[in-house]
Amino acid sequence: MYLTTLKGIRTDYTELRDKRVSQEEWNSIHARLNVLGEEINRALTRTTRIEEPRNGDRIVTLQNRIDDGKISGRLPLTEGKDFQARLDSIRSDYLRMTEGGRSVTKEERAEISSRLDSLETDLNKFR
Repeated sequence: MYLTTLKGIRTDYTELRDKRVSQEEWNSIHARLNVLGEEINRALTRTTRIEEPRNGDRIVTLQNRIDDGKISGRLPLTEGKDFQARLDSIRSDYLRMTEGGRSVTKEERAEISSRLDSLETDLNKFR
């Protein structure tokens, strides 16, 4: 989601950079970048503030690895989409489990950790 937004901003920037444009147009690009940065920071804060920081940290790390793999081309499109869908499912379940400050049970923590282990193992094949 964030990469798509960034690509849109980059496209607009590319169109404007060699043209004579008003300060208002440049300010619009900067404002969009600032909003994107704030959204990313909120998402990272929300993910890392979840009750079980180790799983939260692992989710962030795996998201970064998937994004890096897509950008660098090391991760084929099909696998990238599959890995992203799996991570999104894990993240969604994890956030649901910890919603409203609820304590996660040992079994729930272990289940999320196991799913993250499986995803990480599969992702390691594309290093």
